[in-house]
Amino acid sequence: MARLFITTKEYALISAINKELIQHISLQEVIYYSISRDFTDVKNIYGETIEKRYLDPVRLNCLVRFDNPTVKSTDLGLDSVYSLEVYALNDELIERNLSPTEGDFLEYGQIFFEVTAVTQPQLVYGHIDNKLMRKLICVPSREGQFSAESYSGEGV
Repeated sequence: MARLFITTKEYALISAINKELIQHISLQEVIYYSISRDFTDVKNIYGETIEKRYLDPVRLNCLVRFDNPTVKSTDLGLDSVYSLEVYALNDELIERNLSPTEGDFLEYGQIFFEVTAVTQPQLVYGHIDNKLMRKLICVPSREGQFSAESYSGEGV
C-alpha cells in the first residue's frame, strides 16, 4: 500500500487499538526479569556467571502463545518439550523502559522461561520502519538456572 494512505496518524491509531485490545480484552501478562549486566559477577576465563542478578521485575501486558507440550524420548527417559511465544507492543516496552534481550527471564503461569530470541515480526502495511510488536521466543529454564520468588503481589 502506498505511503500516501498510511501516515503517522493512522499508525498511531493502529497502535492505540492494539494496545487497548491487549490491555483490556486479552488480559494476558507476564512478569519480566531483565538481567543486570552491571551487577552480575562474570568470570573472566569463560565469561560465565554462577548467579545472575536481575533488575526489579515488571508486569508486562502482552499476547502469549503457549504451545502444547510434546514428549520426546531421550537416553535419560521421557522429556516434555514446550515453548512460549510472547508478543509485546513496542509502545508498552518503551513506557516500561524495557529492552528485551536474549538471556532475560520471564514468568508465566508460575513457570520461569528464558528468552532465546527477540524479533520484530509485524510490519504495518509492509512499511519497514513501522513495527508494532516484538516477538520473544522462550524456553523453560531448568532447575537452578534462574532463582527468583514468584511475584504475584502488587509490588511488581
